[in-house]
Amino acid sequence: MNSHLSSNTKKILVFENGLTPGIDQLASLIKKKWPKAKTLFLVKKTTKIEDKKKPGVHFHTLKSPVSIFEGLKLMLRLRQMRPDIILVKKHALSLKLLLLIIVCRPAKLYFWRAHTSTNLTLSEIKWRIFLIKPFNKKSFLMSLFCSLIPLFLLVAIIPILWLKKYSGTEKKRFWYLLKSNLQQGPLGDNPWLWTWLQFVMLCAFLFGKKPKFKFPSRILVIRNDHIGDTINTVPLVRYLRKKYRNAHLAILCDIGQFLWKDCPYIDEVLIYKTNNRLFNRNSRKVRYVFRPFTYFWTLRKKHFDLVLDPVGRTETHILSYICGNTKRFSNTYYPYKLFDVTIGCHHYESSLHETQRVLSLVKPVHKINDRECGLDIWIKQQIKEWAQNYLELIGIKKQDSLLGVHPGALSPLRLWPIERFAFVACELASKHNMKIIFFEPPDNHDMTGKFASISSALGHKVAIVRGTDLLSLAALISRCNLFLCNDSGPMHLAASTKTAMVAIFGPGEYTRWQPLHSDLVIVRKPFICSPCSQNDCGYPKCILQIETPSVLRAAEMVLAKSKKVFNKVHIE
Repeated sequence: MNSHLSSNTKKILVFENGLTPGIDQLASLIKKKWPKAKTLFLVKKTTKIEDKKKPGVHFHTLKSPVSIFEGLKLMLRLRQMRPDIILVKKHALSLKLLLLIIVCRPAKLYFWRAHTSTNLTLSEIKWRIFLIKPFNKKSFLMSLFCSLIPLFLLVAIIPILWLKKYSGTEKKRFWYLLKSNLQQGPLGDNPWLWTWLQFVMLCAFLFGKKPKFKFPSRILVIRNDHIGDTINTVPLVRYLRKKYRNAHLAILCDIGQFLWKDCPYIDEVLIYKTNNRLFNRNSRKVRYVFRPFTYFWTLRKKHFDLVLDPVGRTETHILSYICGNTKRFSNTYYPYKLFDVTIGCHHYESSLHETQRVLSLVKPVHKINDRECGLDIWIKQQIKEWAQNYLELIGIKKQDSLLGVHPGALSPLRLWPIERFAFVACELASKHNMKIIFFEPPDNHDMTGKFASISSALGHKVAIVRGTDLLSLAALISRCNLFLCNDSGPMHLAASTKTAMVAIFGPGEYTRWQPLHSDLVIVRKPFICSPCSQNDCGYPKCILQIETPSVLRAAEMVLAKSKKVFNKVHIE
């Protein structure tokens, strides 16, 4: 339990946006922690509540739209309540709720996020699942200030709706869209970007023209996130090149340039640098609000007539609108509405694999076959020769069998203990006469020393690889007879090179990110709280309770593969 939540709390106020499973369990948990506290839940009509008659717990349904009389009545009730703690769903903080929160001051404010499973039970609920965190006043005030700039522009430009000749239906359509976004927009998440998005949407509505073409001649794919996301976009790019052979195909990316610079399907690579932590998690800055607009002329002068955005974040939505008069197809993470954008799938409401998600932008999901989801990577011959020469320099011959180990991952909650990696590697090396090659994670150098010392104590030498670029890393991985890894970027590199591997999954979305090629065994421990957001977990049992015998058994299955078709296996 979080130490900042006092046991002397007498009154609690909870805001909920109608999308949360397990609301009854949360109410029971609050009641168990504070038996004497009075709790008021402000919920929407869509919220499913099984038991509304809990002692000390009250539910108030927020109507939409709220009349002035009802709003004043609710504000008066909250002012009289004077709650000690306010819990707000992170993506539910809107202007309407902000006003109610100001009325309740000086209560302490916390964000909370519920798990996506609908099968939560009381015994399995922990406070860490709801990720209750302290409210940062400085960050919130900065967010509010940055939001006022585009809000002012919105107010200034809205009268053009009535000055220009639009039908009443069109005006009502956009006004409804803007109004619903003001009520549901993620003001507590990225308010400045979200409000800028409303502004560029209004500009697209007022000044944009619908493109008229049978076949697109210039296509842009936006994919400015991580290694695995980039590699899983290959099926989309391959499909576009096959369908539109004469079209100019460009991709907007950051770290993914390593993959696309030698891709035969891509005509142009546009580099997009940002310090948004959703895409660049090494950055601690937050001044990325104007970054999309620095690419205004770069994208505008390209005259793209089709934009595909499989990322689906607020910043990438802004980029798609900046492109001008285009047809826009996008996936999305957020509940707000988008003007003139065809949505492929909602990330939080879909159980599709990532390759199927990106392909859903261009064809129905039920028509996507397994062959279309295959991955590729393009490694030049000189890089392959370099990899072989490098291995010879560290004492590995061409005929040696290699066991590759990469114990890193983006989130520390995905890390299987390094001691278990070392034990499994030494056991397999002894039994199958393999040489161990250790790929050092770039952000965790301590793992190398631990792995080497344990392996040395067990009588095995380890060849260590560090400081290589991603294509060179892929070439070295492809040389391995077996690759052991966590849910990480190198896992997707191994999948693109069709390398036999054992992938260890913890709290990540394995149905979405699991490799799809055949020489693979996935090891995971299913729990009700997994997958999760990977932000706050005191004990990630989903990864720590995976024992070495399970991984050893998985590795033996891969190594014992016969010439017959080897179907992918899950060990749980």
